[in-house]
Amino acid sequence: MLTTFTTNGRTYGVTDRGQGPAIVLYPSLGRPGRDFDDLATSLNGAGFRTVTVTPPGFETPPVEAPGWKDLFAIAGELWSIVEHLGLERPAVLGHALATAWRGVFQLCDRQRCRP
Repeated sequence: MLTTFTTNGRTYGVTDRGQGPAIVLYPSLGRPGRDFDDLATSLNGAGFRTVTVTPPGFETPPVEAPGWKDLFAIAGELWSIVEHLGLERPAVLGHALATAWRGVFQLCDRQRCRP
């Protein structure tokens, strides 16, 4: 079930499924988290918890460009989602442009990337 989470004035869609070690799935620019539905179902069946994220402005109001200033801003907002869900050391998977956000997320710590 898609729920929403707002951080730094931007609303994300978040779908949290399954139990076990967490994997956060973040789509490319302009794509919804539901792109990962089939993969999330397979991962859930293999014993993983999956959190699919829909970036702001894509299926979550307001539908407009999010206006991030840099990759650290995106990573900071992703950290906010991770902390809100109480995830400890989740794996983060992104496709296309989201691999850059994932890389910054993994390189920075929670304090450096705060929104």
